[in-house]
Amino acid sequence: MPPTSVLKSVVVLCFAALSVVGVQAQELAPAGQTASAVEPRAVAERVAALLEADYLDAETGRAYASRMRDQAARGAYDGLAGATLADRLTLDLLAVKDDRHLRVRFGAPMMRKMSGPVVRGGPGGPGPAHDVNPPPEAMSFLSGAPAIERAGWIAPGIAYIRFNEFPPEAAVTEATRTFLRDHAYATTLIFDLRTNRGGGPAQMDVIFPALFSKPTRLVDMATRGGNERLGPGGPNLRPAEAGPGFVKEYWVTPGIASPLQRARIFVLTSPATGSAGEMFAAALKWSGRGTLIGAPTAGANHFVSMEPLDGGLTLFVPVGRTFNPADGKDWEGDGIAPDIAAAPEEALTTALVRAGLPEAQAASLAEEYRPGLPMTRPPAVSPR
Repeated sequence: MPPTSVLKSVVVLCFAALSVVGVQAQELAPAGQTASAVEPRAVAERVAALLEADYLDAETGRAYASRMRDQAARGAYDGLAGATLADRLTLDLLAVKDDRHLRVRFGAPMMRKMSGPVVRGGPGGPGPAHDVNPPPEAMSFLSGAPAIERAGWIAPGIAYIRFNEFPPEAAVTEATRTFLRDHAYATTLIFDLRTNRGGGPAQMDVIFPALFSKPTRLVDMATRGGNERLGPGGPNLRPAEAGPGFVKEYWVTPGIASPLQRARIFVLTSPATGSAGEMFAAALKWSGRGTLIGAPTAGANHFVSMEPLDGGLTLFVPVGRTFNPADGKDWEGDGIAPDIAAAPEEALTTALVRAGLPEAQAASLAEEYRPGLPMTRPPAVSPR
C-alpha cells in the first residue's frame, strides 16, 4: 500500500476536471515545491501505485497502473513538469478508460473571491425577497463565479435559484437556508444546475429536508475500501442494512412542516451539470420529487481521494460511486437523462411555461436569467 499522507483528503463528490473541494491551496502546493523539483518517472510510478491500490474497481486500477508504467518506461514523461506533465499523465490515463474524476492537476485549485449573487425581488411571495448574499470572503472552488449566482422570485409564486457549485462553505449553506425560508410559500421552485460542476452535500443537507414530507432514501454510496472513504458522514448517511462491501445510504429526514413540501420542483440540467450537481438531480428524479428539464448531465459519478505528488502535482483517485438504490445503477459516463428534453438554453423557458407563464414572458425571463458560464461539458485537461 502507498504511504499515507497528511495532505490526503476525501470528498464526497467533486468534478475534478475543474474542482477541488475541502483542501486549502497551500496544502496542494507546499512552499518551496516547484514544477522543476520533480522526477517524472517517479511521479508516474507513484500514480500507478495509488491507482493499483485505491481505484474503486481493482481491475481498472491495474490497467491504469500498467499504462503509467509502460509510458514511463518508454520515456514519454521525460523532461516534462508542471501542467504539461499533469495533462500528459491525465490523457494517458483517460486513454485506458474515461473517468470524469480521474485527473492529475498541477498547483492549487481555482479559488477566487466570490462576488455576491444577484437577488431579484418582485411579486410572488410574502413580501420582497431578502438578500441572500454570502459574505465576500466566501470562496469559490470551481470557476470563480459565485456559488449562488441568482436567487429570488422570478415570477409570482415561482422561486428561482442558480447554483454554480455546492461548496463546503458555511456562508453559502446559510444563504441557501435563508432563500428557502424567505420563499417558503412558492408554489413552484426552480433549481438551475445548468452550470453546476459539483462540490459536496452541505447545501443538499439543507435543501432536501425542506422538500420532503417523509423520510426517504435518496441514493446509496459504495467504496472499494472502508467506509472512512465516505468522509465524515453526517446525519444523512447511514450504514446499509444489507449487501456486500462498504455501502452507506443517503437519507433525507424532513424538517418542520413547510409549504415547500407541496411545491412543484423543477431542476434544470445540461452537459455541464456534474458530480454533486448530478447527485442532486438524481436524488430528486429517482425519488419522484422533482422533474428534470434540459439535456443529459456530464456523467461524472465517482467521488475521490486527493493524493499529493512531487512537483506540486495532485492525483484525484476515484474511490467510490453513488448509485440508485432501486437498481444499483450509477450515471458514470452516461449522465442522467432529463424527464423533459430541451436544449439547455431553452430549459428555463420550458420550466416557466409548465409553471403557468405565457410563452413570450417565459422566453423573456429565460433570456434575462441566461447563465454566463458555459453549459457544455468541461475539457478533460486544463485549458491554458
